[in-house]
Amino acid sequence: MFATALATVILFQPATKTKNVLFLFTDGLRWQELFEGAEPDLMKAAKPEDAHYKAYWRETVEARRQALMPFTWSTIAAKGQLYGDRRSGTPCQVLNGLKFSYPGYSETLQGFVDPEIRSNDAVPNPNVTVFEWLNKQKGMEGKVAAFGNWYVVSSIFNKERCGFYVQSGMEPITFTGSAEARMLNRLQAQTDHPFPPDPADAFTYEASMLYLRTKQPRLMGVLFGETDSYAHSGNYAKYLNAAHRFDRWLKGYWGMLQSLPKYKDKTTLVITTDHGRGDGSEWTSHGEKITNAEHTWIMILGPDSPPLGTVRGEAGVSNGQVASSIAALLGFDYCAAQPKAAKPLPRLVR
Repeated sequence: MFATALATVILFQPATKTKNVLFLFTDGLRWQELFEGAEPDLMKAAKPEDAHYKAYWRETVEARRQALMPFTWSTIAAKGQLYGDRRSGTPCQVLNGLKFSYPGYSETLQGFVDPEIRSNDAVPNPNVTVFEWLNKQKGMEGKVAAFGNWYVVSSIFNKERCGFYVQSGMEPITFTGSAEARMLNRLQAQTDHPFPPDPADAFTYEASMLYLRTKQPRLMGVLFGETDSYAHSGNYAKYLNAAHRFDRWLKGYWGMLQSLPKYKDKTTLVITTDHGRGDGSEWTSHGEKITNAEHTWIMILGPDSPPLGTVRGEAGVSNGQVASSIAALLGFDYCAAQPKAAKPLPRLVR
């Protein structure tokens, strides 16, 4: 009953230039690496001849973060907004207290904490995400999609109920039977993936890019996982490589969007993560017992959002604001339909 009532509410806000939103997500990437690059204490064991030392070590914070995530610091920082630099006075966090994936994904996608979601089990989400709600709004029907490296993503979006295309884990591409799709399906099935039962992030990227080119949705989410997986394995070099790859994919998405008439100057990127990680030797871990693992970050890049760079002096930013922010950018008032959802980011729209 609740889901039906939620789906029938349509409340438009003043028109925005944004007609499309691409929501991008990388699991468990710390704010420290995003805002400061490779951490000096975690690079002490690296040797000058090591590939990751050459690629990411620089003497200053500004140079290190630029080396690790060049698109973020050359384009998003110049033209968009970044929340979550704790040293700038604008912390960002999840509020669920559990500080692991399903609760973080849920909080981010529905805009509020559900205390009943307390595990990473692949249980269909009882809550309606902002994606599912938007898919039922006028002008949005059939123009929503989601992809995820983690097999549980299909449950988080409630694939059986939500009404839009969801592909996660080792699920094959089914939205097209093109030669490119068949090749990607064959390669995914034959590849030795680093963290089974999930595929390498690269397959999620390529499948989502194919969907973006051919189906041209108005709202699409893509959720990557290797930043979290390599951190849990304690491999700092590969964790940095995964962060660098994610930044390269941000550039790839933005370049494609700017090359297509439907998307050029009409699309906003909303980028975030599901939880932070511990400090020092606890950088590999997160969860309710890990201090500071609640700290996250959010980035925005699009035609309606003022170019604030690293946002300072904005207290109380949380992942729960992402859902209503996505809706607001598309001209919908999600909070009117879902009163428990956090309000949009206050500096989101000019």
